[in-house]
Amino acid sequence: MNVTRRRALISGIGAAALALLVGACSSSGSSGSNTSSNSGSSTVKSGAATNVTLIIPSLSANQALGFIALKSGIFKKNGLNVKTVNAGTGALAVEALTGGSGQFVVTGSADLFSAAKSGQHLYILAKASSGLSTQIVLTAAGVKKTGLAATAPLAQRIKALNGLTIASPSAASSWTAQAAKAAATQGATIKFTYVQENSMAAAMQAGKIDGLVAAPPWSTEALYAKSGTLWLSGPAGTFPGGYAVSSYGDPLVATTKSYGDAHPKVAEEFTRSIVQAAALLSSQPAQAAGYVKQVAYPTMSQAEFNQVWAATVPLLHTPSLSLASLKSTLALDGDSQLDATAMYPSTILSAVGNG
Repeated sequence: MNVTRRRALISGIGAAALALLVGACSSSGSSGSNTSSNSGSSTVKSGAATNVTLIIPSLSANQALGFIALKSGIFKKNGLNVKTVNAGTGALAVEALTGGSGQFVVTGSADLFSAAKSGQHLYILAKASSGLSTQIVLTAAGVKKTGLAATAPLAQRIKALNGLTIASPSAASSWTAQAAKAAATQGATIKFTYVQENSMAAAMQAGKIDGLVAAPPWSTEALYAKSGTLWLSGPAGTFPGGYAVSSYGDPLVATTKSYGDAHPKVAEEFTRSIVQAAALLSSQPAQAAGYVKQVAYPTMSQAEFNQVWAATVPLLHTPSLSLASLKSTLALDGDSQLDATAMYPSTILSAVGNG
């Protein structure tokens, strides 16, 4: 797909998602005194707010801190008028960022590091989570092919992934990289096929794949429908490859170096908003969960949302970023050739206290 066509696709997807999200994230009736008192020291701005666009790859629970900051009014309190565009995949989200369609992105580390290796200059501002939310879910047929039960020893379950057809959003997805690395710990090789997140559950039910690798709600959708069996789980600490450490965080919050250098105060306030959203999550968990459901899953049953949220919320409490943790994430993702220092905006992060 050429660049012009891909950008047109981003624009088309973004326009529809923007109408959905701006309506869902209106600050009308959603911000109040509790947000200020429970989300850290807000920086109230005078005059008009700064307009910025946050690009996301999907309506995934991984994006929860951005949704909380939107719906609670935290972005507004920090002088930002944030619009959100859903690009459809992580690769398209990063391309939209580097192409100037937005100023900030929350997406997988592999998508960002792939862009950096291709010559794009990025600043990583925060980890939206600590640990790993990724899960591998197998169909009944996939489980049968392994000859194992989901209660089999972990090493056996990993080795049994060899040759299975597992769906992931793209070759550049963090989920693809993480699943491949997990399988390799036991010498297994997965056959990946690429399916958009919102089509994964249907592909499983149609018997076109042996399983999927994703994060909630894409992974938990199949579990809730009882059409899949949980095989490996990052939230449960059963996803190998070294990811079960607090220094690893995926997805990441990022901007371009050019934007961060030209608008350091805006980048600072955006990062501060993400940190304050995590503080609100800690102090008002039910309220924060309600914001996420309103924005991302308004038609989902509460029972299914509870399953999504239970797998996600433990990973959202520490959105800070140190240079050491960025280096750890680079090492785990196999991108040690990248210069972590060049991607670490120390002045911006020190101003936020995020380092």
